[in-house]
Amino acid sequence: EQQQEQQQEQQEQQQQQNQQQQQQQQQQQQQQQGAAQQEPDQQREDGIAKQPDEKQQLGEDDEDDERIPMPLSTTRSAVKRGHECPYLDTILRQNLDFDFEKCCSVSLSPINVYVCLVCGKYFQGRGLSTQAYTHSLETSHHMFMKLDNGKVYCLPDNYEVADRSLDDIRAVLNPTFTRELVSRLNADVSWVRALDGSEFMPGLVGLNNMKANDYANAVVQVLARVNPIRDFFLMPANYAGCRSLLVARFGELLRKLWNRQAFKGQVSPHEFMQAVMAASKRRFTIDQQSDPVEFWSWLLNALHMDLTGGKPRKRSIITDTFQGELEVTTLAGTGKGKAATATEDVVERLPFLLMGLELPATPLFKDALEKNIIPQVRLMAGGGEGCGGCSADTVQSLASTLSRVRRCVCIKHTVLRCYDSICCVCRHLPVPVSSQTSGAINQAATSGQNCSVVACPTPFHLQQLRSKGIHALAAAAGAHLCVPV
Repeated sequence: EQQQEQQQEQQEQQQQQNQQQQQQQQQQQQQQQGAAQQEPDQQREDGIAKQPDEKQQLGEDDEDDERIPMPLSTTRSAVKRGHECPYLDTILRQNLDFDFEKCCSVSLSPINVYVCLVCGKYFQGRGLSTQAYTHSLETSHHMFMKLDNGKVYCLPDNYEVADRSLDDIRAVLNPTFTRELVSRLNADVSWVRALDGSEFMPGLVGLNNMKANDYANAVVQVLARVNPIRDFFLMPANYAGCRSLLVARFGELLRKLWNRQAFKGQVSPHEFMQAVMAASKRRFTIDQQSDPVEFWSWLLNALHMDLTGGKPRKRSIITDTFQGELEVTTLAGTGKGKAATATEDVVERLPFLLMGLELPATPLFKDALEKNIIPQVRLMAGGGEGCGGCSADTVQSLASTLSRVRRCVCIKHTVLRCYDSICCVCRHLPVPVSSQTSGAINQAATSGQNCSVVACPTPFHLQQLRSKGIHALAAAAGAHLCVPV
């Protein structure tokens, strides 16, 4: 019995010891967890997590390792004002170019791309192992702007910079227009100074010929001067529901052409041509010449189909602006089909977006400048003096031929000339861009008529426009002279 009692006491003592050990272990675990939670809290308060550097400097002890500050998170960053950032004055605006494809220059990825505001190169991300973070450490370029929202960050410190001096860069990255500003484009005709000191006129800026895309540049210049098309695409809200990349890139290109805050007087249509090549399945490319008339016809139809969701009979800004009906009368007893057996003349109405006309043959003898100049002819015989003095016979002749017209009419000549243009209201009479143009516009101003002139896609020197004051006359007449450069 005594042995049994001793065994029971020993067992109770062992149980008590085991319980004490378990309690001690639990207390140690709780203390470790509490210490682990306090360390990141302290690190977050400091804003950086310290990591030991693997390399030690010569002549120093092992305990004196260098520590590099690293940002804890790239999703949430502090916001500092402009006067709090010491690198704000390192931005070089002359190196910025937002016309090219927005993808990383190292990984070629279009996701989460930032632009270095010092050298103008594109890099991906701003985390610890990203190209933008590495670029900031290697080159000491600290200012970066995110391309999709225009926010500016300072790396490697990883804080956002909020300052009003950066608004001009955002205006070049993504130009915006209000309805009031769009309505004053024709009236507020003025010259703007670029960063290099040169002057340019918004809407009359040049398009870079990257290799052989001048045929597309000519078409874009003409469309940029057609007021209904320009006003529609300058407001992205008008086509917000359209998911077409071609429509989006065309709208961006027109906004850049009419941007008064641009840093330079020319625009590169690189992104637009990339969308054109994808939509046309490389029918129209950058490195191969194509027919401007074919590109004009394809572009209008492609924009119309994308805006209407693939429904050709649905109305769009393209059809409201350019589409008309051509009345074709076939004499009874002639031709084929219904007219061959009909007793009365057969009248058909055919819709069109582009009207083809033939110019007279080139004269045999040269002029005083030793050039064979194709003579200028009017659209209708017996026309008046320009768009301001059209005779009644001309209007009746035009109305009998063009049964239904919209705001503009596109006329294709077999030979494009620098001095041919089209009056795009109701009379659609050609007006030569020469010294007579100012007189025609003056006549339109005195008669109180509103006209719009769309020139052929060939350049006309800006100095001549400035010297003759044609744009001022056009603005006074409520008209708009379309002369691409």
